[in-house]
Amino acid sequence: MSWPSIEKAIVGHLTSVLGARFATRIPADVESLPRFGRIARGPGADDLVTDSVGVDVECFAPDYGDAWDFAE
Repeated sequence: MSWPSIEKAIVGHLTSVLGARFATRIPADVESLPRFGRIARGPGADDLVTDSVGVDVECFAPDYGDAWDFAE
């Protein structure tokens, strides 16, 4: 059985809900984008019975105030 990609699911959901660009890699032109979010799967824990995963969300915007609002 293959598990779905949590990164792709979050990218799709946040893009549709927030209307901002989200991806798993930071584009070269990130500084010129009005808002951009990067989704990255991090390490988790596995006790051989259950498994958990960590997900990082990084928010980018041209100025500090907008980045703060976007991150919230």
